[in-house]
Amino acid sequence: MHKYLFLLGRQSKLSIAELKAVVGVGKSFGEIYMIELADEIADPEKLQDMLGGTIKIAKVISEEKSLPAIQQKCVDYLDEHCEGKVIFSLSVYNFAHSLKKDLNNLLKNIKKALKSRERNARFINKLFENVRSVSIYEEKLCEKGSDMTIIKTPDGFLLAASVSVQNFRAYSIRDYDRPGRDAKSGMLPPKLAQMMINIGCGKNISVVYDPFCGSGTVLMEALLQGHQVIGSDISEKAVEDTKKNVEWIKEKFTHVGNSVIDVFQQDATTLERKDVTITPRTIVCETYLGPAISKFPSDQERINNFAEVEKIVVGAMGRLKTILNNNADLVFAVPFYKGRDKNYLIEGLDKKIKNLGYTLVNFDNADTERGSLLYYRDNQLVGREIFHFKIS
Repeated sequence: MHKYLFLLGRQSKLSIAELKAVVGVGKSFGEIYMIELADEIADPEKLQDMLGGTIKIAKVISEEKSLPAIQQKCVDYLDEHCEGKVIFSLSVYNFAHSLKKDLNNLLKNIKKALKSRERNARFINKLFENVRSVSIYEEKLCEKGSDMTIIKTPDGFLLAASVSVQNFRAYSIRDYDRPGRDAKSGMLPPKLAQMMINIGCGKNISVVYDPFCGSGTVLMEALLQGHQVIGSDISEKAVEDTKKNVEWIKEKFTHVGNSVIDVFQQDATTLERKDVTITPRTIVCETYLGPAISKFPSDQERINNFAEVEKIVVGAMGRLKTILNNNADLVFAVPFYKGRDKNYLIEGLDKKIKNLGYTLVNFDNADTERGSLLYYRDNQLVGREIFHFKIS
């Protein structure tokens, strides 16, 4: 058996939901999720590129009862696997309040031990803190086999060597360099789109349909993962932006091929069976998030905004029910307002969708009592509530 560590992104519950769908069920150690697999991961970089919620992947190479023993294993590994000058990084987790002190000692001791073996060594940790993923990527430490992770567990310590790290530049290019962008309407982050696609599709290749395609983020990310895609939107501009962006992604990534089934203009609340030429297996979308706001809405504004969103979402889900086969998956985002003391959700939305003939798939360790997860960024007033439904 092979143990792998997955460093979770900022929204850790969503990251774990994605990993469970794509890789398997594991065990949480704070920021780290460990999964035990029968076989080695054949292509870590490929897996990394499709996981929007995982910062890096590391393979466990040693398990020891004491910190000195795990430190020795780290020295042995670096000495054996690194050619020339040993440039390394080390991150430690679950070390309670002494993290910085322990990391300081570990880094210095490892460097000293390597020097005693006549190995010139340098660590890239700044201020004796866990190294940032950007630094790991820029230094190409995964390729050199010298980004190390130590986790304290109830039984001792785990040592792991990173096999991949998130390519932040690729996300930036897909987000900001695509030809069709509409920041005023709000844009679904590519990482979130990936997570939603993975939760909906799991390990299967699917036909993914986004009936609120906007500028095409879901379609672009689904294409990169090998799915066929269908997109539609009520806005003519959105449809044109999506078409530009999917053509752009096909030019930049030749493996995408001719996987775009159709992109067309259509109000999701009046969708008909004849509008969709092939029955999709998975629906992934960010629905209407309501009007743009610059300050927290009053109670009446919130009620009005949510009523408008609810009408659109329930209407769209009713129409989608008529075109989907049983057991189809729907993963979608609706807005919520993040207040200072509480989150304001669209109350009763889950029950209305259930009444249409859908079954709610509760997320493990959900953020809400109704089984959904919340995605938000600091200082944002509007967040996204993520639901997973299946057709009953």
